[in-house]
Amino acid sequence: MESKYIFVFWLLVLTVQRCQSESHRHTFTANTNFDNPNRWSDADHGYPCAGDKIEFEADKVISIFVQSDLTISEVILPMNGEFVFDDDVNWGTSEELAPCADNDHTHVVHFISDADDWFKTGNWEAYDGNQNPISRQDLLDIEQVPCLYDDVQFITSNSFTTELSANTQVQGLSVWDRVLDSSGFANYRVVEGKYQFIGSGQLNIDDSGCQDATGCSCLKPDNVQATFSRICSNMDCPTPSCLKPITAVGNCCPSCGSMLTFNYTSPYTEQAMRDFVESFMSKPEYKGCHAAISKVTSDMVAIQQEILEKMLDEFDSVLSVVRLNDQDKIQILVTDEEIGSKSGDIAKKLANEIYSELTSPDNSLGVSSITMQSSGPGQDQNGGLNGGAIAGIVIGTLLGVLVLMGLALYVLRSAPLRGKKFRLSYTLNDKDVNNRDTEMFPSVTEVGPGPEFESTDDNPNNPKAAQLQQDVANIRSVLNSDFGVSFGNPAFEGDDV
Repeated sequence: MESKYIFVFWLLVLTVQRCQSESHRHTFTANTNFDNPNRWSDADHGYPCAGDKIEFEADKVISIFVQSDLTISEVILPMNGEFVFDDDVNWGTSEELAPCADNDHTHVVHFISDADDWFKTGNWEAYDGNQNPISRQDLLDIEQVPCLYDDVQFITSNSFTTELSANTQVQGLSVWDRVLDSSGFANYRVVEGKYQFIGSGQLNIDDSGCQDATGCSCLKPDNVQATFSRICSNMDCPTPSCLKPITAVGNCCPSCGSMLTFNYTSPYTEQAMRDFVESFMSKPEYKGCHAAISKVTSDMVAIQQEILEKMLDEFDSVLSVVRLNDQDKIQILVTDEEIGSKSGDIAKKLANEIYSELTSPDNSLGVSSITMQSSGPGQDQNGGLNGGAIAGIVIGTLLGVLVLMGLALYVLRSAPLRGKKFRLSYTLNDKDVNNRDTEMFPSVTEVGPGPEFESTDDNPNNPKAAQLQQDVANIRSVLNSDFGVSFGNPAFEGDDV
């Protein structure tokens, strides 16, 4: 393996390339800077101190930008890599050069030399045409990595080593203030950038831009499978804070909120739709809402269903309903910044208002066949539901109990009762009524086993019927008096016992 160490001084001047208004600019934020604390393991201060033994992984390609002085005691360098030194940086044996000291002089620190994946969303930050940061909630997962019509920038203050594991295409590329086209990048990658861009994937640069006013898909049709799979494999989806989350086409992870999908015809334009949606999102009641507007194709739906089948089962998520035909559709994913039991609530209200306007007869945006999907109620961190969901569950439970009670009463009324005969006997006089401490409940005397209880109406000749009927009449007389309040038992009507 080639052994080469390049120690050069580089004057860094940070500039920002202006990108076209119809595209996004993606800046690669992951870096391999020497003073990046996330790159060091076993370093007490997040950086090597005087007396530390420094080890770089021998078998990994790395480009490292050095911005600070360092006291060297022992360094094990990589077999294949480069060090780029900033102006006036010194490495030497004097302990005064180091920002800290290791008292025992036996500490071994390791530089993590793993390359950063081009297709990992967390390695990028997106900016709009006015250089304003774009929230990740305003982009689909596949749009958080540079799309066909996006500009890409690697800033001069960072060193980097990125792995291109699949073919991709962007609109423009700037590496350390050098603007490169496809042929220029191919040459750069072989010589100056051989420690910066590794992997078998190819990068094509096409500045023709999106020429379709209705919008363009983020990925080339022949790259959808590889790109989508790679992006999703790099994502660790958090557990959604709602029931039945929805997964938009182009997303790896499910969301809480609502999603609109529709066909489009003339005079539809993407810019007109963005302006229309923004007119709602600017209202105070929808503060914190986000809308990701995108064009989706049937091949994207088929590939996503295959890739995310296992993930959707895990989260009990609902995939966007897009018919698999040859017509592209427009999708609007509406989310909010609410968490816990309120997650998605504001987004659903916003989506409902947008839906109402788009389906009104006065709609002139060129949309049709509009469908809307929404996630279920939000849950707090302990798995609790929001107030509306709890109220619904309580009402549903009560209705269920009432139904069961009705069924039980029906069974009691329909089936004969079997057991032992009994007689209720007592005496009650005026003194007892006036004295409310008197025991009002008579004794129950068992009179032996018998057949079914029989109704006095059905058996008028029953020798015990008259006495039993009189007993019941006496009880009702007491309960209906001013002594107490009576409650009718629906299991018995009239004089039935």
